[in-house]
Amino acid sequence: MSGRLDGKVVLLTGAASGIGAATTELMLGEGARVVATDVDVARGEALVARLSAQAPGRIVFLRLDVAQEAQWEAALAQAAARFAPIDVLVNNAGVAPALVPLAQTTLDEWRRVMSINLDGAFLGVKHAIRAMTGRGGAIVNVSSVAGLVGMPLNGAYSPAKAGVLLLTKCAALECAQMDPPIRVNAVHPGYIRTDMVGAISDTLGAERFERRVRKTVPLKRLGDAQDIAEAIVFLASSQSKFTTGSSLVVDGGWTAQ
Repeated sequence: MSGRLDGKVVLLTGAASGIGAATTELMLGEGARVVATDVDVARGEALVARLSAQAPGRIVFLRLDVAQEAQWEAALAQAAARFAPIDVLVNNAGVAPALVPLAQTTLDEWRRVMSINLDGAFLGVKHAIRAMTGRGGAIVNVSSVAGLVGMPLNGAYSPAKAGVLLLTKCAALECAQMDPPIRVNAVHPGYIRTDMVGAISDTLGAERFERRVRKTVPLKRLGDAQDIAEAIVFLASSQSKFTTGSSLVVDGGWTAQ
């Protein structure tokens, strides 16, 4: 353990699997106390049961629907009661879109994607700022390369993730004026080996998806959840103390083209 987050209290959304689970484990290894949240209670509790052995007393699971403001208020209150007011928020929860053309995207589908991927990030930022005011801290929002470039069949997802990027920049400028400041940054994963990307592969067909990855990713492979976890921990730690309002792209070179 190198201790980059020694003693810090972290609230992490979408923690039950994929990037969230990898980040939870890495943050525990760096000395943090972690409030892992998700709507998937079974997987969340299983994660905490597995990690409690290596970090006894430093991890707890809470159910949190990020689109519900009252649940954010309750989760932050429970985090403070269990450990202390949070020092770090990782806004990682997200849902995949239905891969259909815009002309076939329903308003209900648009609102579903926006409510989790953008409303949820907004509510997290809003209430984390309130919790960190007067103490400082760090917020890391997980966006996507889909928030940097247009993509077909992502007519709801890309705008939501682009919104997360601009939310990050607006919050960073506001929070830089605070004393002490709160740093706010975004991570943009590319194709990462997660359940969400697996679902895209299933929809498109494994062979077609593999061809797409080889064609679009210069490093010609999927990334691992650990790759994103490392980026998140960097932005959450004092190693990035002069970094705010930034976009850290972890995509195997995709958006360099």
